[in-house]
Amino acid sequence: MKVLYDHQIFSMQKFGGILRYFCGILFHFNNIKDISTEVTLLLSDNHYLYKTKIIKYINFLPNIQFRGKHRLSNLINKPYSIIALKKQNYDIFHPTYYDPYFLEYIGNKPFVLTVHDMIHEKFSWMFPPNDKTTEHKRLLVEKASKIIAVSECTKKDLVELFGTDESKIEVVYHGNSLFPKSNIKISYDIPNKYLLFVGNRDLYKNFERFIKSISDILKQDKNLGDCSKYSTYVIIYSGGGNYELSRGRRNSIL
Repeated sequence: MKVLYDHQIFSMQKFGGILRYFCGILFHFNNIKDISTEVTLLLSDNHYLYKTKIIKYINFLPNIQFRGKHRLSNLINKPYSIIALKKQNYDIFHPTYYDPYFLEYIGNKPFVLTVHDMIHEKFSWMFPPNDKTTEHKRLLVEKASKIIAVSECTKKDLVELFGTDESKIEVVYHGNSLFPKSNIKISYDIPNKYLLFVGNRDLYKNFERFIKSISDILKQDKNLGDCSKYSTYVIIYSGGGNYELSRGRRNSIL
């Protein structure tokens, strides 16, 4: 069985949970005898693809960020995906996000859609008025041969918000590791007591709300790190790429 994946999420993001999800699938499928995969991707600055080396592509200016970079990647990669779709040399298509561009090229081939959450539908005020994600997602949910929901909550939301037939949805939970076990040891110079935040430090992941919610704890508990050494309260950040919260902005939050 051959599964075809498109360029979408690899063009859109450098870091992110959806990226980890698809890289994890690709990594493990490539080690299963009767399954082959293809990713229609020419260039990307994806961090996880670079680390795993699971497919060949051009690492597109990984250390340079500029406005419109990911849009440019998408414009270059989409025609490549369309060519692969037209060839029909696959058994199942699995789009990596919700752009329905492929519907006119897929023919009678089945496609599986993964729905990670219903944030756009439940918290629409967080997104621009011209955001088409919900419209596109609804269309693909309707057209998909099968839907993978990453949790029972997402399945419930699909049924309630989109009226999706439950029999069409399979709940498949995320695995707990992207990479195979290794002997690599990672050590960090951190205190014994600290606060941990996992995820992108932006509006979408409620980072500033997190900071505000723990501000009293940080002020009252002097044992949260050695302030003389760290020059600030100790919060360990994980995931989401590099991010620097400026001192002025941090102080205004606290």
